[in-house]
Amino acid sequence: MGNTFIKCVTVEEDGLLLQSLNIEEDQNGESKFPDIKLYWDDNPRIIGKVVAASTPIERDFFI
Repeated sequence: MGNTFIKCVTVEEDGLLLQSLNIEEDQNGESKFPDIKLYWDDNPRIIGKVVAASTPIERDFFI
């Protein structure tokens, strides 16, 4: 199964800023999911939006 990365998009004068909603840090205190800057010269585009998200919960049904 693949991974999904959900980012908050901020439109800025020189491009788009993608910021993670996940605040997890690595062992060094650095963000595991750093911000991404996309400049207008690179022709970024938004192809959809997240309307809902869920994480499956593994359960033992034979308890």
